[in-house]
Amino acid sequence: MGSRRRRLAACLTALAALGLSLAGIITAGPASANAANPLPTTTGSATVAANGDVTVTVSGTWLWLSQTATNTDGCGGHYGVGWATAWGDPNEPGNLVSGKTSAGVPINLLVGTPSDNTVHYNVGAPCGFADPNNHPTGNWSDTHTYKAGTPIGDICVNMYDLHRANQGLTDKNYIAGGANHNNDNSVQTNDFDPTSSSFCFKPATLKIHKVDDHQPPNPLAGAKFGLWSGNTVTGNPAATCTSVADGSCNFSVLSPGDYTIHEISAPAGYSADPNDRAVTLAKGDNIDLKDPFVDPRDTGWVRVMKVLVDGNSNPITVADKHALDGAAFALYNDKNGNGSLDAGEAAKLWPAETADATCTISGGTGQCDTGPVVPGAYRIHETATPPNTTAGPDVNVTVVKSDAAHPAVVNYAIVVGDLN
Repeated sequence: MGSRRRRLAACLTALAALGLSLAGIITAGPASANAANPLPTTTGSATVAANGDVTVTVSGTWLWLSQTATNTDGCGGHYGVGWATAWGDPNEPGNLVSGKTSAGVPINLLVGTPSDNTVHYNVGAPCGFADPNNHPTGNWSDTHTYKAGTPIGDICVNMYDLHRANQGLTDKNYIAGGANHNNDNSVQTNDFDPTSSSFCFKPATLKIHKVDDHQPPNPLAGAKFGLWSGNTVTGNPAATCTSVADGSCNFSVLSPGDYTIHEISAPAGYSADPNDRAVTLAKGDNIDLKDPFVDPRDTGWVRVMKVLVDGNSNPITVADKHALDGAAFALYNDKNGNGSLDAGEAAKLWPAETADATCTISGGTGQCDTGPVVPGAYRIHETATPPNTTAGPDVNVTVVKSDAAHPAVVNYAIVVGDLN
């Protein structure tokens, strides 16, 4: 052919991952053509299913500079433009297309999947539309699902010259690769140039980390994050992820650009980190943001009010509450349900959880506070009593999210003798 050879980037990393030795598999490739080329604006996006499968959509625009559209012929005598994608999926290896670079170097590309060996095209407008210079141009798009855990590398598109006249053909009538492709005279394909990356979507990946504010921090699962294009968090995010057991959260298959990371929601019992992060991703970046997002744990406080009763459970008013000083209390989680404070049941103060949640009445206030502790159901046990008093029975208290100024209040009644 006397027309100029077009180039298409080869997904060599995908072929290497598949461990294929392509030399000699097909020695005579299909006819080459000066088919339309994709513009270097290929982008991609991904959604992750509950089972971890990743569905990737790549898209872009093609331009056929060697052809001129007319009022009656949108492709200068050709039927249209098609495409097939080299996904590099080791679980669904593609169909071999072989050719040569513009320098005559043999190159091979795997396109499609075992179940999709098709040259896709726009059935309604196979020649696209005319650009301002009357060159045919149009949009292309393709989608593939990778099984959970499958590595995703370069994703490249191969463009085809569809030169059979329209005879009621529909999508999947054109063979994209493999042995049968050599017998499909209705398509011609580009030459491949492995030095060109403009035809490939090389996804960037981003990993972030989530911890709580415990000392030391614990990894936190269940935090949902969004990734917004640009420097504002408006509209829908470009991608989302949810942290797993080790606290990591992975955004995969990202287009290059500037992004803002924002925590959409925190796990139950935590508050979302209010600090957004900005990050810039280049083509093929694999960034791990080690500095974690921190979700503060919901905590609460307890105020124990000393209440005096006589032997008949009648309230007693104490004129000088200094008589109650020295009463000490411990908060505990009755894990075995026996109603008593046992070893290993003492509630611990957040965030270190090394000190017991205790308090002692002093200063004539008749009360004492303890916290912060993780919200939940607890019991109060009196560990020390003032003179001439007898410890009352342990009482239940439910701690809710609160601060020191708004504690959960519980009355602790004790039977008194002669306080004098």
